[in-house]
Amino acid sequence: MFKVLAKLESEQSELKVLLKLSNETTFDSLSQQLQTHFFPHATSPNNNNRSLTFDISFLHVRDDQPMQIQNNDHVKEFIQQISQTTNGVNKKEYKILTCKVRREERVVSDDDDDRNDKIENVDHVQPYDSRLASDSFVIRGDDDNARKVVTLKTMDDEGFDSRLATDSFLINDDKKDRAPIKIDEEKLDSRFANLSFEMLNTSANKENVEHNPFSSDQEESTTSTLSELERVQKMLDSQYEQLTFLASGGFGTVYSAIRKGNQKKVAIKIMKTENEWKLANSALKEFEKMVKLYHEHIVKTYRAFFVGALSSIGIEMELMCGSLMDFIQKKQVLNEKVLLKILKQCCQALEWIEKNHNVVHRDIKPQNILTRSVDLNENEINVALADFGLARTVESVNVTQFGGTNNYFSPEVISNQTFSFASDVFALGVTIYQLMSFDMTTVWSTNILNTNYKSLQQFIRDRSQSPTYSDFLLDLIISMLKFTPSERITVSQILERISQYEQVGTKILILSLSTAEQDFEHGNQCLARGDTTQALEYFTKSANEGYVAAQHALGDLYNYKDRVMLPDYSLAKSWYEKAAEQGHASSQYELAYMYEYGVKNHDQETIVEINPFKALEYYEQAASNGSDQAQLRLAQLYASGEGGLLQDYNKSFEFMKKAAEQGNTAAQAMLGMMYHSGRGCERDLAMGCEWIEKAAQKNDSLAQHLLGVAYRFGEGVPQDYSKSIEYFEKSAAQGNHGSQYELGFAYQNGIGVIPDMVKAVEWYEKAATENPLAQYALGLIYRDGYRDLIPADLPKCCEYFLKAANQGHALAQHELGIMYSFGAGVPKDDSKTLEWFEKAANAGYANSQYMLGLIYENGRHGVQPDVMKAFQWYQQAAFQGHFSANESLQQLFMKLNGNFGMPLN
Repeated sequence: MFKVLAKLESEQSELKVLLKLSNETTFDSLSQQLQTHFFPHATSPNNNNRSLTFDISFLHVRDDQPMQIQNNDHVKEFIQQISQTTNGVNKKEYKILTCKVRREERVVSDDDDDRNDKIENVDHVQPYDSRLASDSFVIRGDDDNARKVVTLKTMDDEGFDSRLATDSFLINDDKKDRAPIKIDEEKLDSRFANLSFEMLNTSANKENVEHNPFSSDQEESTTSTLSELERVQKMLDSQYEQLTFLASGGFGTVYSAIRKGNQKKVAIKIMKTENEWKLANSALKEFEKMVKLYHEHIVKTYRAFFVGALSSIGIEMELMCGSLMDFIQKKQVLNEKVLLKILKQCCQALEWIEKNHNVVHRDIKPQNILTRSVDLNENEINVALADFGLARTVESVNVTQFGGTNNYFSPEVISNQTFSFASDVFALGVTIYQLMSFDMTTVWSTNILNTNYKSLQQFIRDRSQSPTYSDFLLDLIISMLKFTPSERITVSQILERISQYEQVGTKILILSLSTAEQDFEHGNQCLARGDTTQALEYFTKSANEGYVAAQHALGDLYNYKDRVMLPDYSLAKSWYEKAAEQGHASSQYELAYMYEYGVKNHDQETIVEINPFKALEYYEQAASNGSDQAQLRLAQLYASGEGGLLQDYNKSFEFMKKAAEQGNTAAQAMLGMMYHSGRGCERDLAMGCEWIEKAAQKNDSLAQHLLGVAYRFGEGVPQDYSKSIEYFEKSAAQGNHGSQYELGFAYQNGIGVIPDMVKAVEWYEKAATENPLAQYALGLIYRDGYRDLIPADLPKCCEYFLKAANQGHALAQHELGIMYSFGAGVPKDDSKTLEWFEKAANAGYANSQYMLGLIYENGRHGVQPDVMKAFQWYQQAAFQGHFSANESLQQLFMKLNGNFGMPLN
């Protein structure tokens, strides 16, 4: 598989994308890739009657002249050129496709036989940016000036950000004097979606066409007979299955569904905006911010889109199991521990959106706090904030922007002041009060006016459904319901108070524990404040009484150098074995690790001999007892076939998924990679990206790198160069050399960023400490130089080639062979020339194999002519499709045949 840069040239701009080509690529599949990337509207399912023709060319290495690609043979010749370096020349210009769109476009309408073969001349076709419109308008008319390809950006004088229909409007204008629609080049960021209809502009409906094309009058003039409800249903049915109604309210209808393709269960919220397409577009922009909010306690939103009609919006979200409103409606009393967990999780989400996005939610209430999991018997609950559709950044909130629900409005919002972080705290305080009391009628914005603290406390206690709620909880609620925003407690202060309260509760809890448990808790407290000696005493007392957690803790203390001055691996192993006998999964994992790698003390004395069978035994025990680390390690061993196991990708996938589902970050990233490759499972790029994204949200640099790659090529996610750069930057900041290289490549080629060779070199140099691709790229840059910014530097070039070559980079090995053969940047050296060509050739690099054929055929670089060796090297290169090697092989064959008078088998 080869990565190729394709450039689309037009009068207006030049766009670039990365394509993936292989030896199986044909002329048709290449054209299809270009259409998909540059003009996806031309290949959309709803638009199969439209086609684009490209003029495709590349710079041929033989004569440095452009060569047209017109058939499969031309494609193969280009792939052969990019797969090898011909005669030692390796310029990136030889690996670029240049494309132009021909100046005709076929437009076919199935319901008009007279137009079936009509070709409309088009003045120009706008280069396609993946963030822009899925289709264009083709305006028909007798006046040549009226025939333009334009986009929906012409439809709004106020800069409408339209995400509208996937197909085009065909407007038939029977008036020659109709003025062409003007194009405003600055206003469009349109993500068009879904349903097409044809407008017939006759005298009867011309007035409608001249007005807003999305008005209700206009829709009545379309040939489409679908009602809006039918359109919505048709669109949903095309993308989802098992659509099930869940609930409806003033802000929309919610369904559960299964997404076609990856079979993921999701929730779909459908909102209607009273046929106002501008209002719908505005709302869609608001909901787009939800997609950017990644937090454990925020409902994950996958996408927002128009649903079949211009006034209906769909929001695809994580499927949750209910909302806090369920408890109120069922009058289910929650104890204080659960209420504090709800409050803590909500505050964590609010604190995160405040610090990271400066966003005010504006509509916090029980219905908008959803439950992901609930186990009241164990006092466990996991909640997440939903409905950020009314959210605003603080800067964008003004007094006229009302959102939310009146019962939850703070006094300042009621008095027509702005929403703020403090108003979110007020609404959350009201929500917690309602969970305590089931009182949905009290309007707290007026109830707290001229009311003292004692009265408020009594008011809440009188209405609380449980007499066990503490003064701490009541005080916290009252602090959240303060009349003045400046006096109201903040989310950070709430979290701090809860943390302090939990610590006090822990001290009280210790008093009720057994002696062994108390010693263990005291040991943990000593460890937390850095008193290892005292912790060791408490853990030992507890462990000697058989307390398994203390036995494992002692194993850790003696095992790791950061806990005690000198580790004692014998004692560590002994305590791990005691805990392992009681089924302690982490101790079993530690023993497995010891047996897999062996253990020596600081005197290099062997404490634990390597024993793969014992290691496997303990890994399996730990995995069955729920150790995600052991599950991950077993997955790796099954994938590699090491540790006494037969290679088994199905088993590997099984263990990897178990570890990932327990939240193991590395396993989540690796599971995503397995879905991408289809090893041990059915290949599913979208599912792979979902797992990788889970790890990336935890700041895992590998996962961030993998997402960067996915967004660059559109594998499992929509292609998005900006997101690709964002993830590469996050990963690179953590020192990931692969991402540092990709950023260098992006800046060198202008992929998602403005081309900047200086920045490219900066990123390459960061990656080049280890990454051979970056070392090779720097070698090429310093070999050729770059304008006046980077002078050629052959010694530096050879230095980077050598670093890459020593890591097995075949192209760098080949380049070193060339440098030594000419004495460029290094002393001329025939033996080193042969050495590096042979290393590259033995690594399978066809061009080095061809060069060795030339050397042995002609007796160059200090070797005697050897026709048989030359034949062997030519043959190896020719088998890989090397054009010049194949020609040389035929010539040599004829020479040998002439010499010996018989064909050579």
